[in-house]
Parts: sequence; C-alpha cells; structure tokens
Amino acid sequence: MNTVPDSSVDSTVMLTRRQVVQRLMLGTVSCFVGGFISQQSVMADIVPGTGSIAVRLTDYPVLQSLFGSIRLDFGGSAFYPLLITRTSATTFSTLSTRCAHLGCIVDEYNTQSSRISCHCHGSAYDANGVVINGPARSNLTSYSSTFDGVDAVLVSIPGLAFSITSISLKTPVTTAARLELKFKSEANAFYRIRYSTNLDGSTQAVGFSPTPTGVANQQTLLASSSLSTVYVDAAGDRGFFTVERIISPYVG
Repeated sequence: MNTVPDSSVDSTVMLTRRQVVQRLMLGTVSCFVGGFISQQSVMADIVPGTGSIAVRLTDYPVLQSLFGSIRLDFGGSAFYPLLITRTSATTFSTLSTRCAHLGCIVDEYNTQSSRISCHCHGSAYDANGVVINGPARSNLTSYSSTFDGVDAVLVSIPGLAFSITSISLKTPVTTAARLELKFKSEANAFYRIRYSTNLDGSTQAVGFSPTPTGVANQQTLLASSSLSTVYVDAAGDRGFFTVERIISPYVG
C-alpha cells in the first residue's frame, strides 16, 4: 500500500467502538501494461482544495522507461484523466488531458512522433504539455509533482481532495457495532471502504450496507450525489476505516 507523509491524516479521532480515525484516500489505481495488471492504493492529502496521488513506478512498468506515458481516469465528470510521462531519469510531466482547443481528451505521449496528440482537430503538444501545433493556442494544464528518486511520483491536483464528513454509532443489527459513514463524493464515481486494525498497518476492503439495517456485504459504491452514506460493522474495539475512490486506466 502506498503512503504519503503523516500530514495526510485529517481530523484524526481515536477509535474505540464509538470513534474512528478519518484518513483521506483518493482511491485504487489499476493499470494494464503488457499483459500485467497492477493495483495500488493512493492517498489524498489535506491541503485545502487539493488532493495528492502517489504512483509507484514498480506498479507501472511503462513509467520506468524514458518517455513512458499513462492516463488515469478518476470517474465521474469533474476531472479529466491524468497524463503522466517520464521526461528524464528524475522528472515526470503530469498534465490534464483536456485539449486547450475545444476540450477533447488528448492521447498519451507517442515516442515515435515525439508528441501528445489530439485527434479531434490535430493539436499537438510536447511531453511537457507545451503546444507545438494548432489550432490550440495554449499549453495543457500542468500539475505540481515530485519524485522521491526511487519509486514514487506524488501529484497534487486542485479540487480533488475529499474526506469523511461525519461518523456516528447506530443501533447494531449484529453483535458488532454499526457505524454510519458520510463522505463527500462525486456522482458516477466509484468508492470502496477499507479497514485496518492500526493506523500504520495494511488495510483490507470491507463490506458495507447502503441502508441502516441491511446486510453489510456490498463491496463498491457508485455515488449518485455529492454526499454518500454507508453503514459498516466494526470488527473489534479498535480499528480504522478509510474511504477510497476507485480509479482506472482511461480507455478512449
């Protein structure tokens, strides 16, 4: 599981049966490269209005090569897919795929043509998103990113952060305590709930119910509004619940 610095912990509340730690999670990123499927959990930080995702090169072999390039889809409709391209041994270009002409989604960087192309109207950009061919007149939107020099690229995206907004104890429907989790969401994006017994330990996906008295056996939630509510059963007297937004490779 990928991690980011401890500053990513937001509004921490120690959990007994009546309390739970809130952490900001962006989601699970998956990628299919050369017949190999990989997944990773990536955490969102708490910079106001900004979310950060961490992408590990070992999970995405294409990014281990110079000018290797991938697109990641956030789901919903508020964010264009993210384009990540390795531009040197130590630098990565992180861009919005929104073409600066009329908003079509641009391709990954093509090493043969040495450009990022938009097939709608022929605009083209270099690996850093600088326009090299019209009709676009401006560059692709770039995001701040850092590379740890070993394996992780951390990308900050304005407006992406979200968090659990409220937690409350409900009348148990089993022998376990039932918790109601409310979190900010985006319509048509998928989410998952994860649980761990300690803050620094590994997490596992857990079932939830969309209703207060339903069986907690649903694994993913397709959000229908800006605020979602799920119900989970505490496995013990102490633990940590995390909301993840599921992200997938963009195909288009």
